[in-house]
Amino acid sequence: ARVLGVVPPRGGGKHDESVRAAVDRIVGEVMLEHRRTGCTVVGVTAPRRISGTSTTASDLAVGLARRGLNVLLVDADVRHPAQHDLHRLPLFPGLADCLRGDEVAERRTTDGVRVLPAGFSSAPSDLLGHRNLVDLLERARQDNDVVIVDVGSLEHPEALLVAALTDRVVVCAVPGRTTANELDDALTALGRDNLAGLALVKVTRTPARPQVLVVPNDATPPAPPAPPKAPVSAAAPRTTCAPTYRWADLLSTTPT
Repeated sequence: ARVLGVVPPRGGGKHDESVRAAVDRIVGEVMLEHRRTGCTVVGVTAPRRISGTSTTASDLAVGLARRGLNVLLVDADVRHPAQHDLHRLPLFPGLADCLRGDEVAERRTTDGVRVLPAGFSSAPSDLLGHRNLVDLLERARQDNDVVIVDVGSLEHPEALLVAALTDRVVVCAVPGRTTANELDDALTALGRDNLAGLALVKVTRTPARPQVLVVPNDATPPAPPAPPKAPVSAAAPRTTCAPTYRWADLLSTTPT
């Protein structure tokens, strides 16, 4: 899987300039995919709930709208909705109300994006697995240049159902929090044909040769090894260290 962009934490000032540059790269990759393949519905998800997924979906929608595209942003993360807060809109009526058969108008933001908030449902799995969602996304596909869907985390069964209805999926991962096993499971479940790529978010540093991108399990990330003080002789025993993953090594490996 290829990396679409590496987004640092938001901190104001020059740091936000780096954020905008990273987001612009992801927007450009999605726009290129749209022009090359005609994909219209793009989902944004993560192996498990992490901060940054909904923000990435919002940034994608705003970035594409600023490039002149007609964009609809759908919040399908009914369990943990966020788009209404990010765009200062009411939570409902929204997607849940649409799927129950109510007429709901999308709300246009000052950034030029039309937003369909999540609404409320006490049974999101049943609601998002309904045929009405297929019909809603098909209508949205016809009425918009691009539809960005905030899918939520793949921990919940309905997220895979929603992701399967999209043309491409952007998977968000946080170095040091997203584990290699979680990422492998997510990419396998989504399928490589449906994958747009990875968005690495909240990356605190990007060294020339990054050592640990994703922790191999849920333990605390191991500290970088200290440089050797002297050459180790051939007879000296080797010290076994916890495995580490380089970005290129991990992300170019096909999950099994």
